[in-house]
Amino acid sequence: MRAKTLLKILTPALLMISGAAYATIAGSLHDLSSTNTDPAAGLTLKNICLYCHAPHNAVPGAAPLWNRVDSTETFIMYTSANSVTLDMDVAGAPDPFSAACLSCHDGITALDSMVNTPYGYVTAATGNVVTWGSVGLDLRDDHPISIAYDTSKDPEFNAIVDNAVGGLPLFAGTGSDQVECATCHDVHDQNTYFPFLRATNDSSALCLTCHIK
Repeated sequence: MRAKTLLKILTPALLMISGAAYATIAGSLHDLSSTNTDPAAGLTLKNICLYCHAPHNAVPGAAPLWNRVDSTETFIMYTSANSVTLDMDVAGAPDPFSAACLSCHDGITALDSMVNTPYGYVTAATGNVVTWGSVGLDLRDDHPISIAYDTSKDPEFNAIVDNAVGGLPLFAGTGSDQVECATCHDVHDQNTYFPFLRATNDSSALCLTCHIK
């Protein structure tokens, strides 16, 4: 099953997970931000979130901005042949909820098998890597914009102070509280935090300015 379908199925279940569960990634065993180095590129992937989620050019139409390449392996399922006490039905292949886990934990697919990497993103049509720059017309694979930032509707976000969150400005809207492209990007400053970011995203610091993870 493709990741687009997988994440549409996953999303309701993910929303039922408690907020406390979300607040354990940084510093946990799922924080891979210092473990993966590409010697050829001379880069270390310091971003915590990018292993599973991408702000741009994620799996098209999938939520929440899923960034993993599907495992292509065939799994041998546990069945009644493995246990005479098993009386319940077992699916013929992993359910999408487990397939998401197996995109890392199948023992074969590389941890850095991502749609959007630090070097660019892989197009679904050709499989080629394209450098950053174009988000296209379908914005479902990009971080939402023109969205009102409202912690009363979702407490897993840091509070607004003077129309900003941790120094990231909020724009537009009746309450000047909307997340826009310029919330994360400074069009006039390419070199301080590439690519035109308002702050460093090492260890997903930019993401964690708003998101409580």
